[in-house]
Amino acid sequence: MTLWSVYYRTKWPGRSTYLNGLGLWDFTTAGTSYKNFRAWLLNATATEMRYMLSAQLAAMELNVRAGFVSEDALIYCPGATCANTARFATVKALLAEARSALSDSTSTRTYLETLKIALDKANNNLTFVQAAPGPYTFVTP
Repeated sequence: MTLWSVYYRTKWPGRSTYLNGLGLWDFTTAGTSYKNFRAWLLNATATEMRYMLSAQLAAMELNVRAGFVSEDALIYCPGATCANTARFATVKALLAEARSALSDSTSTRTYLETLKIALDKANNNLTFVQAAPGPYTFVTP
């Protein structure tokens, strides 16, 4: 979320219309300007889990739209219904599930928190499946 609250002010044009259509919690004035969006994003707390999930969802949606994250990338998201038996799902599937959960008044706080944690970790680049292992050199004694 920090990426969108601090560094990418220039990436804001055109994004507000898209975000307004996501059903984010308490987003009525946040989409009117970058300044309002930044305040909305930084004021999100887990006191209202719908708000925190909305902030994480907005950040990931912007990451995908800006081309920083592929919606086909796999992320670890235990507890999400879109996850496979190994508990991985595509970013696209997790975003859809989060949007659906936000629009469903019967979604429990625990379920919303599960989705929030998955998006938070992905937004911080902690749970993506890597396409190949990183380089490693073995030192022989």
